[in-house]
Amino acid sequence: MSEQENFYFDEFFDDEDDPGVPVELDIKGRKVTIYIARGVSFHDKQAAKKQAVRMKVHPDGKISILGIDEETFAVEVLARTIKSWPFKYRQSGKTVPITKDTIRKFLSDGAEQLQAIVLNMVQKQEEALDFFESPSEEG
Repeated sequence: MSEQENFYFDEFFDDEDDPGVPVELDIKGRKVTIYIARGVSFHDKQAAKKQAVRMKVHPDGKISILGIDEETFAVEVLARTIKSWPFKYRQSGKTVPITKDTIRKFLSDGAEQLQAIVLNMVQKQEEALDFFESPSEEG
C-alpha cells in the first residue's frame, strides 16, 4: 500500500498567522534578521503590478503599457511580504511600522538586499508559469 502525499495549506497559501521565514541582512556592519512571507501571493503580486504599471488606453480600446515603475513595484511587494522586523524608535522604544513610507526611508544597503531576496522569489514564481505564454505574446 503506497503512502499518499500530503499538501498542507501553509505550504501553498499565504497564511496571515504565519510568522514568515527569517532572512539575515548585513546592514552597517550589523546582522539584522527580518521575517518575510514564504512566498509572494498571487493577490500581492497583482496588486503591486497594478500600482507600478503605467498604461494608456487608446480610442479603439487597446491598452499600451508605457512602462513599469520598478521602485513602486519593489516597495509594494516588500510592504506586502515583510512580516516583521526588529527596528524601534530610539526615543519611544516603539516598533517602526512596516509601511510603504518606512520602506522608502529604509537605508539602501538593507532595502536592496531585501528587495533582491523577495524579487528573486517573484522571478522564480514567474519562471514556473512561463509555459502559460500565449502564441500572440511570443512575437
